[in-house]
Amino acid sequence: MKPHPFFTCRAAWSGTLVLLLLVIVALLAGCVPRGQLTVESSPGGAEVTVNGERKGRTPLVLEDLKPGVYNVSVTLRGYAPYRQKVEVKNDAVAVSAELVALPVKLRVETEPADAFLYLNGRAAGYRQRTFEGLTPGPLVLRVEKEGYETWEKAVRLEPGDNAVRVVLEKGNRGRLSIASDRDGDRVYLDGVLIGRTPLQSYKVAPGRHVVKLVRDGKSWEGTVWGFSAGRGDMVPTDLTVVQTNLAAGWTLRGYPFSRLAAQYGGAWGWTPDGARAVLNGRGIQFLNLDTFEVQKTDVMAWDLAGWSPDGRLLAFTGDGLVGTLKPDGMEVKTYEYDRAGIPEADGYRVLWHPDGRHLLVEAAGEWKSVYWLLDLESGKARPFIDGLQEKFPGRRVTVCGFLPGGEVLAEVRSYIRRNGTSAYTEAGYFADVGVCDPEAGAITFLTEAAEGQYYHPLGVSPDGQRAYFELFERKSPYDEQVRTALGFVNTDRSGAQVIVRGEKLGPGSWSPDGKQLLYVSGGARLTLADAGGENARALFTVPNTGWQPGFSIDGIVWSRDGSKVWLFGSDGTAWFAVKD
Repeated sequence: MKPHPFFTCRAAWSGTLVLLLLVIVALLAGCVPRGQLTVESSPGGAEVTVNGERKGRTPLVLEDLKPGVYNVSVTLRGYAPYRQKVEVKNDAVAVSAELVALPVKLRVETEPADAFLYLNGRAAGYRQRTFEGLTPGPLVLRVEKEGYETWEKAVRLEPGDNAVRVVLEKGNRGRLSIASDRDGDRVYLDGVLIGRTPLQSYKVAPGRHVVKLVRDGKSWEGTVWGFSAGRGDMVPTDLTVVQTNLAAGWTLRGYPFSRLAAQYGGAWGWTPDGARAVLNGRGIQFLNLDTFEVQKTDVMAWDLAGWSPDGRLLAFTGDGLVGTLKPDGMEVKTYEYDRAGIPEADGYRVLWHPDGRHLLVEAAGEWKSVYWLLDLESGKARPFIDGLQEKFPGRRVTVCGFLPGGEVLAEVRSYIRRNGTSAYTEAGYFADVGVCDPEAGAITFLTEAAEGQYYHPLGVSPDGQRAYFELFERKSPYDEQVRTALGFVNTDRSGAQVIVRGEKLGPGSWSPDGKQLLYVSGGARLTLADAGGENARALFTVPNTGWQPGFSIDGIVWSRDGSKVWLFGSDGTAWFAVKD
């Protein structure tokens, strides 16, 4: 029996209605509003968790979020956690987290426990093991104990807690690092082959050693010292560096971490025969670099003024006096300023007169220097180039050296504009180099500096024909002066010539025969050129041992025979280069 048509139609409508309801539900589900969450942080790369679930690292964009309240957490090692509760609707929400760095803290554990600590070369002692208030970044940690190998390493400090554990090894040896102008040279220590260049931190027994480098029939041999770690009121040295340039015939030797500077107060130069180094710290001392024997004197000096032209006397300044002594440290003579007739001043500087019988004494004030010529035989002083300062109002005249004929090389600085106004202005700062006739009191300028330029003479060549200078410049009145060039001026007034331009240029010095010029570029690269600046060739780059991040060479002193050069490091280290 067939069903009534009414019931058949009703069943069909029911199925259609169910299907229609399902479609409506699906459409309504797709129309639920969604939101977007953006999370950024400074610094970036921080971990982001939302409602306890890790989502990634900043910068981060989370889309298609259901409306609601979310707990956002931003974390980065070394920084305090950042938390924020946000409400997401059908819009975009942003979280910007400025993370705050945690204080830097370093905890050092050593074995043995009573080892001595140094942080960046500064003594930290035996007892303190936790250090706070440090700066994020690299730090040189050094650990020492008698009878154990020295441990030294550059560690990187992160914000927050940092921990280092050091276990010292038994023994007590120094370290030797050797390099040459070409890698692969054979290295012999006391006649035994120990490797090829470059050789880093090779452990050696304390004492004197013979090092030999061999390459294609060429060789270099020299004496070096191995130092063991020590303690006391000086910074110990246990690293000896040898850097040989076989092609140029020069060798660099040095004892970083300043055994010389710490124990003896710093290297100044050479004795006239070039056999010993002159040191000035706890009194003037003479150091034999082959035997490391030290001859002490009773002379306490503020500064050393150099040897007389004949090399017989070393001049020095002390407390209210100037003095001389002989190379053997004997026959010391002193001259008190007040008894010599030299007025009281803020500071004093001394230069030798070319005749070797007089010392030029600069009595310096804040804005003016007055010069006196001290007769070493009578002990009396007389004014020198009297009234010169008054001839250049608004400018300061500073004597930098003598020409062989007795003329003076001078630096003339100004703090006023060239239009003649008397108002002090940094924009008008400039300095020129000039030659002064002491009798006439007149200056002939060798340079013409623009505003913001500063020509600073460093020394006269032995023949008196050239004066070496540094050129400092500033781009605006508020910039610091930057050494931008090295060069020389011809004392015959034929003009100035720049030898090298660049950054991190350093001092320079004429060789004793005046045929070569040694200067620093790149902060610590030693370059040798002919007197006119030609044929420049790099000798060495003095290595930075980590004592001071911005290491540079700040001084150069030749021996009188031209075979050795002292180099002064900005961190107090002492190096010397020897011509083979």
